[in-house]
Amino acid sequence: MSNGERKKVLSRSETKDFVTYSRQFEGYKWSKPILEIVLSGLFLILSTVICIGIGSIIIMVSGGDVKEFATNLRKGYDAYDVYSLAGAFASLGSLACIIPSVAIITKLVKSRPFHSVSSSCGGFSFKIFFKVLVPALIIVGIPTAIEAASISGGRGAIQFTVLGFIACLILGPLQCMGEEYMFRGVLLQGIGSWVKVPIIAIILQTLVFAYLHPYGVIGVIEVCLSGLLMGLAAYYTKGLETSGAYHIVNNMVLFMMNGFGFKTISKNSSQVKDIILVIVLEGAYLAVVLLLDKKFNWFTRTPKEDDIV
Repeated sequence: MSNGERKKVLSRSETKDFVTYSRQFEGYKWSKPILEIVLSGLFLILSTVICIGIGSIIIMVSGGDVKEFATNLRKGYDAYDVYSLAGAFASLGSLACIIPSVAIITKLVKSRPFHSVSSSCGGFSFKIFFKVLVPALIIVGIPTAIEAASISGGRGAIQFTVLGFIACLILGPLQCMGEEYMFRGVLLQGIGSWVKVPIIAIILQTLVFAYLHPYGVIGVIEVCLSGLLMGLAAYYTKGLETSGAYHIVNNMVLFMMNGFGFKTISKNSSQVKDIILVIVLEGAYLAVVLLLDKKFNWFTRTPKEDDIV
């Protein structure tokens, strides 16, 4: 391969399909995605135990009630705490650890390079991420904040501590990207490598994503639609930047609103209009991103050498 060929610019529309991408690597075997998924689950359990342990230590050092802290963790979203330092570690830390865990797992399994979990054309691109973050903030962030304020019944007491606010700002986006690496990365690509039909893989990862979010019926439907649209975003843009930007904006707006006194997070708070809102906002976001790509070639980039095949 000549130097010119190595340096050629490739748009994501010309690269390998993201969903079935892991099949292209020489070390691929049908069993390796199973190992990736199982090890990801085990690493998640381990990191959850460690992060809850860190949170408990913080509670003990600060003179808090560890028993109450543990009880609140079992209450799910109705007692969700990302507003104190201990709560942020326990609630967000384990999912944030998924990203380095996946990097370790791809090395252990020797299935493919870590960057292939991020995209099918050279790994995660911060340049692309910050481009799609702007429409995410405008189309998703602002309306979500307005809607959250309107349903909260007015502002209550601020829940954030200073250290909790800082921890949430750092761990919140990492938690969202951790979920993207787990569901739209390892799981979606694992299923895609077996069924070889992207839409089936997208639907199956959506069902798992929704099942693992303990909301009421309407809330599960809402998460299911969100998971489906994020799966489609990863498929059409051939990477996790677009779905990650949406996920971060949506979650961080809710965390911030809730932390500053607007009650927005509860397993039973979702209504039918929230389902419509997800379809409208995320559908509009994905449509705008794809239109902008068509006009400005947002997803054009130089791939890594092992992506030029």
